[in-house]
Amino acid sequence: GDTITYDLALTNDGNVTLVSIELTDILSHTSGGRTELLTPIFIDSSNNSISGTLVPGETANYTVEYTITQDAINAGGVSNQATAEAIAPSGITISAVSDDPSTPSVQDDPTITSIIGLLDLEVLKTATIQDNGDGEDGVGDVVQYTITVENTGNLTLYVTLVDELEDLNGNATPLTSGTESLSTVRSIDPGSIETYIVYKLIDQEIVDAGGLTNTATATGVVPDGRSVIDISDVGYIGVGDTDDDPTITTIAQDPQLTVTKTATIVGNEDGFVGATDVIDYTIRVTNTGNVTIKGVELTDTLTDGNGNTLNIDTTAWLIRDIAPGQTEIYTAFYVIDQTSADSGSVINTVTAIGTDPSGNPITATSDDPNTLPLNDSTVVEMDQIPNMEVV
Repeated sequence: GDTITYDLALTNDGNVTLVSIELTDILSHTSGGRTELLTPIFIDSSNNSISGTLVPGETANYTVEYTITQDAINAGGVSNQATAEAIAPSGITISAVSDDPSTPSVQDDPTITSIIGLLDLEVLKTATIQDNGDGEDGVGDVVQYTITVENTGNLTLYVTLVDELEDLNGNATPLTSGTESLSTVRSIDPGSIETYIVYKLIDQEIVDAGGLTNTATATGVVPDGRSVIDISDVGYIGVGDTDDDPTITTIAQDPQLTVTKTATIVGNEDGFVGATDVIDYTIRVTNTGNVTIKGVELTDTLTDGNGNTLNIDTTAWLIRDIAPGQTEIYTAFYVIDQTSADSGSVINTVTAIGTDPSGNPITATSDDPNTLPLNDSTVVEMDQIPNMEVV
């Protein structure tokens, strides 16, 4: 949009009057290619001759204006040269080409205006979570990344993007969709902004890691092979902003376990709970949080009504990893002995302990879902029928 003004001075340095003077002004890009014809405007002459006539020793002044285009900037500048033709009294046509007086060592050379090219990009990336309807950030939600690339230089750039997405544990993870737009070359003029949108479906691994970190790198190239690179920024984040901050999406972690334990009596053919009957225990450990609990191990405490420790076989209880929403089932049994029957009850509690993705211990105590309060022990009462017979 800037303007170059050329001043032309045409002098008759012969000894005869020249008439029918015509000026042709040609402007071309310094890198070659495009040319265009400009129109010189007559200003005045030193002896007040009219336009198109020069007496010996007279100088006529012309001006030419050119509005700089983006193509000219991309070319690195413009070259301008005027050609004058006139008719002498003898009828012959004479001609001359313009000379750039700033280069006295070169005669009849064009006037060259160089335009310094500035390659610069600014990439911003923001993230929003599209909820899947459960009202909580987590598995099944989609992260939408919006990337804007602004050409902050003065040359047209041909731009491509590369995206690097990792979870917060540093594990690379691919984008779910939209990646084809990143590798497609886009032409971006100075001051223009191109917008790209890509998506990532949140899976359990991402939640276990606590979220995602994302960086996009834009490369802009000009036809002569020069290039500029910019790493995305999330925008101003206050003190310590580095201008190339990754876009971090955090997902709140809620590690929780719930344990229930129920008891069923097997083998009480006499209808009374007592010695030789079998208590069949079923333990359900459910991950009611949103992160995987690893290395879940159960500890069983079995006592009679007098507080004496009883033995129960739990060797089949393997250490397990439990994903959110998953329930692991464990079983065990205890054969009631006479001492336990005499004590009036068998009391059982299970404690589950595992670790969340950050390595913190997660503990839960079993609850008997058939009785209150919460997290109460599973108690099997004995049917005590004292009786004596003398023969």
